[in-house]
Amino acid sequence: MGYAGQTYTVPCSRGGLNHSPNIDDIPPEAMVHPSRNINMHRGGREPRGGTAKVNASAGYGSARIMGAFDYINSAGTQFQVVATTDGKIWKNTTETIKTGLTTGKHVSFVVMNTLLYICNGADRPQTWNGTDATTTDLANIPTDWTGTNWPKQLVVHGAVNSERMWAIMPAGSKRLYASKNNDGVSAADFSNANVLVFYIETGDYAGLTGMAEFGDRLFVFSKRRAFVMEDINPDTDYWGYTQAQWVGGVANHNLIVKTPNDVICVMDDGEAYSLSAVQSYGDYKAASITKPAYIDAWIREFVNRGQMEENAHAIYNPNLRCIDFFLAYSLDANTANNVALRYFIDRGPLDGWMPQDNQSAVSGYRASCSFLFKVTEGNYEVRTGDYSGFVWTLESGTSDDSAGFYAGFKTPHMTFGDARKSKHFFKGWIVCVPKGSWNLLVKVYNDGVYKATATVSLAGAGATLGSFILDTDVLAGDEIISASCPEGYVGQRIALEPYTTNTGETFFISSLLFDFKMLGARP
Repeated sequence: MGYAGQTYTVPCSRGGLNHSPNIDDIPPEAMVHPSRNINMHRGGREPRGGTAKVNASAGYGSARIMGAFDYINSAGTQFQVVATTDGKIWKNTTETIKTGLTTGKHVSFVVMNTLLYICNGADRPQTWNGTDATTTDLANIPTDWTGTNWPKQLVVHGAVNSERMWAIMPAGSKRLYASKNNDGVSAADFSNANVLVFYIETGDYAGLTGMAEFGDRLFVFSKRRAFVMEDINPDTDYWGYTQAQWVGGVANHNLIVKTPNDVICVMDDGEAYSLSAVQSYGDYKAASITKPAYIDAWIREFVNRGQMEENAHAIYNPNLRCIDFFLAYSLDANTANNVALRYFIDRGPLDGWMPQDNQSAVSGYRASCSFLFKVTEGNYEVRTGDYSGFVWTLESGTSDDSAGFYAGFKTPHMTFGDARKSKHFFKGWIVCVPKGSWNLLVKVYNDGVYKATATVSLAGAGATLGSFILDTDVLAGDEIISASCPEGYVGQRIALEPYTTNTGETFFISSLLFDFKMLGARP
């Protein structure tokens, strides 16, 4: 007798992590906890790439890395410049170019006139040209840069004759400084005779937390507010600022991320919003990229938000067109970043989220800092610095320094359009591109209860039609791999969790199919 039921298709070309507390509000194409370590930038679902150590043995004195930068000097020589928690600045793993800085400080980098600027909010800014044996103290500074009052972030803003270096100070400061016009040759000049100083009333104790250039404007942030610098007039006497006509700030300057067409900001409560959208909607909650899929709820449940202000950071990956937000899980009061909440910008806030981590082994996602490294022209990779003297490359290979990791996703508990009626679930199918001769594990849940784990072959070649055994074999050359869902389950909801934990056992899933027969509704 032929199959007399229905088939329900779940496309994997859309849908990301969704943490809605209302299970019936979650779209069937979404993924729910514990989904993680899945990339979605190619129109389907596949395991993330591995993470690999750049330095085979611990460098930088085995210290925690507090900042790193890919610096190319005027001669075209490339350096990996690293700052460590013991107050040292290093070039290329083993050579120090500065010692004696304040310990335990996050370090920021920026380049102007091919000169590298280094600041940490606690010491005099340093410059380095890639040739000298050591860094150099920034010479021309205002007299109020003294004691513990030093720039924590430097940004180059402006164009042509109005390009300047801008500086904000440590927590609590409300002063913004702009250097003398860039002459294309000299180091930035913040001397009393040339510096411009703006006092910005933030309305809170925290003062200015970060700044970013967006378009031709400089945006300056406190924790809950944003300000737009008015610096267009040729006469600087007319310069000032206006408070943005929307609510929203940023937790720290390392949580401001520039993408090709936008700036993403993260609040201290974990809320992330789009700067381009917030200017239209007028409120960071209306422009939130975390609310549509309840990622803000996921952050509240799983992330140590007490570390947002100091240790969280983010970076844009141009290869995957995604942002990685590096955060600390809240389990066991963890303070070290050990998860990247990845956002694929092309998929949008409802479909674009997925956590990346390794809960069983050390990986590049245990990241104290992150930076973009140029491999070749037009080819960049994301690198992270960890807590013990290693720099890592993300999306490299298929393992985390030879260790495996869980890569999988769980579907919502689906009703196929009718939550009241029971169904007879016959079979689940995984439509995938064969990647190798290995197995995929698939957990089966019926009415929210785990029932069994099926083993599914992902080998590309299977039985020929003449020898095909129903519910056992795969047709040769077919990209439909049969995932046997144990027959006989009757219930209102079904969920599958395909996953792998072994190194090298990748997959690419384009859709899921469910064979079922609708039964009556119980009174």
